[in-house]
Amino acid sequence: MMLTAKRNLIFLTSAATACLVLTLLGVMQLTKAAHFHLPLPDFYPVMAMILPSATLLLLVLPIASKQVFTEQRMFYPAILIGLVVVSSLFIALLTPYLNSLSMCVHETAWKAMYDSQDARIEKIETALKCCGFNSVYDRSAPFVTTPDSIANACVLKYHYNESCSTKWEHETSVAAEWCVTVFAFILIGNVISLIHTVLIYKKYALAAGGLNAAIKSAQQTSHSRQSSGYASIISDSPLLTNEQSGLLEEQSATSRQTSSSLDLS
Repeated sequence: MMLTAKRNLIFLTSAATACLVLTLLGVMQLTKAAHFHLPLPDFYPVMAMILPSATLLLLVLPIASKQVFTEQRMFYPAILIGLVVVSSLFIALLTPYLNSLSMCVHETAWKAMYDSQDARIEKIETALKCCGFNSVYDRSAPFVTTPDSIANACVLKYHYNESCSTKWEHETSVAAEWCVTVFAFILIGNVISLIHTVLIYKKYALAAGGLNAAIKSAQQTSHSRQSSGYASIISDSPLLTNEQSGLLEEQSATSRQTSSSLDLS
């Protein structure tokens, strides 16, 4: 008993520590996305913050409330399967931010901001210490608003000599990689939990089957003894009337029939 309690304590401590680390990783990526105005949707870092806690809750449930775990044999595995599917989906959706499609994503986002004269471009330039997108003169801020304005206003104002495309894409790639890491750990944890749950439920089913078999065996033994007792009374009691003997024989036959029915079931 003490060994089981110690093992559960170690497991819960490790799971809580992993959950805390993964949640902090999600918070860091959300902060990074906001600071550098990355084209990575905030939805992914937010989910990277939430899903570790949900996974921890499911890991703790079998230990904290065995009754709920035992009774919810459909609900609990369904939640685990749902988290496995969601984690896999998020990993797949983050793929464009990790491969050659990333440049297209950043080009489109930068063009949309420049066309709308979005002040975020200048914030990105100051955060990454760069000017423009493909070059220091390419769609940089401060924006060129009149024909007399010059395209190198950013260079003159901040004295940066690097473009932003490579730096911006790198920061997005790092944030996406950490989100994928969080979702991968969640995926692995829920797969392991699902396998463990199936094995436990299978063990419960085998134990219940053994108990039912034992009950049937006890019932069969009881009916057999009762039938033998009736037969002994009939044969050993010459004082019984024909009517009483017939009644006992009928009860004995009924007992044998019940025993046979139990054997067939």
